[in-house]
Amino acid sequence: MADEIELKTAPADFRFPTTNQTRHCFTRYVEFHRLWQQKVRRLISVKNSLSTIGHFARVNGLINGMNKGRVEHSLDLFNSM
Repeated sequence: MADEIELKTAPADFRFPTTNQTRHCFTRYVEFHRLWQQKVRRLISVKNSLSTIGHFARVNGLINGMNKGRVEHSLDLFNSM
């Protein structure tokens, strides 16, 4: 048996990620997109709130800033509620 073949493990190839690196990369990818969707939903909610506040400001005559008469008028409306 002089012709026995000696088996060896192949050396690691560092061009390819290991299993843990791949798993963590995928986890971070999913986490990024989940957080991005939450951020977009919050921004849409804020935009809707601002448009509602702007509507009430226009109804109360507070479009271009407030002078003393407008402030008193808005305070009277607020206090009467």
